[in-house]
Amino acid sequence: MTLHSAAIAGDATSAITSTVQVAAGNVRIAPDIGSAIVGSVHHGDVLNVHG
Repeated sequence: MTLHSAAIAGDATSAITSTVQVAAGNVRIAPDIGSAIVGSVHHGDVLNVHG
């Protein structure tokens, strides 16, 4: 199990894990992980996903 963490921030220079796609205020884990998380994401939120 790998722990993927991504801090969502308004700063365009922030690094986001390549397996996390942020669109329309939602976060969806890439299909290759085998799971998807969809919900509201606000600036400063931290996501901890076990793949």
